[in-house]
Amino acid sequence: YDAVALASGKLLLVVGDVAGRGIAAASTMGQLRSAVRSYALLESDPAVLLARLNHFQFSMAWDDMATVLLAVIDPAAATVEYATAGHP
Repeated sequence: YDAVALASGKLLLVVGDVAGRGIAAASTMGQLRSAVRSYALLESDPAVLLARLNHFQFSMAWDDMATVLLAVIDPAAATVEYATAGHP
């Protein structure tokens, strides 16, 4: 999980998991977490962020499966936009 304050005043919440255990799964999760934080500097649409994260994961040719929920909270507008991937 992670929370990222966006420049727009919105808040990005991230909840995710990588299948597996040990160093390999922890490494994959750390890299995905860093990628989400980097992409969030450029984009706040959760669906676009997931598309970029998906492309990143496939470009790394990992065998690990990941699941994630991204939610962007806009306190000024009292709205939440979210997107999920890797699970029903």
